[in-house]
Amino acid sequence: MGEEAVSMAAASGGDSALKRARLARNMTLEEAADALNAITGLAADASLLSAFESGRRRTGKRNRAGLCQLYRERPEVLFAHQDGAATSVWSLPAPDRGRMRI
Repeated sequence: MGEEAVSMAAASGGDSALKRARLARNMTLEEAADALNAITGLAADASLLSAFESGRRRTGKRNRAGLCQLYRERPEVLFAHQDGAATSVWSLPAPDRGRMRI
């Protein structure tokens, strides 16, 4: 994760939408991993889910679809921290100040 993404996470309290969705359902990482595996048939564990939530690992298509189903949320919301979506004014490009227009 780049410095900008790390500072963005710190500015927003550090929790991704993916983590907030799990916490809103009062699920532990282990419970969420078990529920995800029941949906996908894969073998995610708490450590992998934590890496998804923090952005240390990117989700694949099946896990992404399973997490959307589990948390009943759109991928652009749950995975903005992985996809680099602009979620703050701090991530917008600076205005062009190189040329004055008259």
